[in-house]
Amino acid sequence: MKKEKLILGFVWFLIFFVSLFSVRIVYAQFGDLWGELKTEIEGKSEEIVKTEYLEPLAKDVGSIIGGGSFHTGKSCGFPGFDIGGHLPMISKPSKENKILPAEQMYGLPWVQAEIALPVPSYDLILRGFYLGESGGGIFGIGVRYSLLSGVVPLTPAVSLSVLANQLKHEKLNVYNFTLNSVVSIGLPAITPYLGLGIDSTTVQERVLPEHLEATASGWRLIGGVNLKLVPTTYLHIGIGSYNGIFGGEVGVGINF
Repeated sequence: MKKEKLILGFVWFLIFFVSLFSVRIVYAQFGDLWGELKTEIEGKSEEIVKTEYLEPLAKDVGSIIGGGSFHTGKSCGFPGFDIGGHLPMISKPSKENKILPAEQMYGLPWVQAEIALPVPSYDLILRGFYLGESGGGIFGIGVRYSLLSGVVPLTPAVSLSVLANQLKHEKLNVYNFTLNSVVSIGLPAITPYLGLGIDSTTVQERVLPEHLEATASGWRLIGGVNLKLVPTTYLHIGIGSYNGIFGGEVGVGINF
């Protein structure tokens, strides 16, 4: 009974965490931005719209969508699982981005479930969140493969993961593919980690009849720590670079 109450309490804390930060930090209000943009880009050539507007947006948004997808190099280990709320953030958009207002923090919250598969060293990753009518819905699926298990204390855990993510909104669609490589070392109460992510992102606008699209690639380098607050739970905090822009991530979760 005590264990069930602990799990239930943590789930409610997780819901509160995601709700709190999705309101106060996430500024991905694409509806109004694209309404204003339609007037600005009408009459411009397709090449200008793609290279000067859509590609920078794809690079910035892609790094946020691909972010928050790892916090350890260790696999769950069958029949284990991990479920948490993760919030990747960038301190501001790139200088080339003509769509997102400058000097604002941007982020997207994820609820992510990692489920160990009966095949050794493999985990299934499912993630998603609904940002409301202004922000749209996001969903992702992927798989993680453990290269080094890290089960022996003070030895590294290394993993690779591949994910496909999508953001759907009435004004635009975003398709993101990401590859992550992560290393972590398990200590008694803390697990430091370092990860490199590579993103390929396509943005398709839906405000012009042509429905133009553009693709851009980018990278993320994030280092952080997992803190074990109580048994089977964690808080992770990381900082790093998203395509050369300072950013970070924070999350809470429960694992078995």
